[in-house]
Amino acid sequence: RGLGDVYKRQVMGGAMFTLADFTMAIISNMDNKPTVAIDCTIRFFSPAKGEKLIATGSANKAGRTVGFYTVDITDDLGTNVAQFVCTAHRS
Repeated sequence: RGLGDVYKRQVMGGAMFTLADFTMAIISNMDNKPTVAIDCTIRFFSPAKGEKLIATGSANKAGRTVGFYTVDITDDLGTNVAQFVCTAHRS
């Protein structure tokens, strides 16, 4: 079994980071206050076992100039795949 066979079944971490970052961008800019990431961290818990990834995010605190956001990534089977935590500047 070659390395290419492994990647056919797994989503790359960078793709999950992009999904989480995009989700955070939507959440943080919903109030029309321009927001950009200052610091982001992602923790990978388990490989996805399903067919789809689902990103669910929330604003922990959307302050006047700084916001804190969390995005959880699961698959369509309910597997907890990753968690993305971000601090952002709001202008």
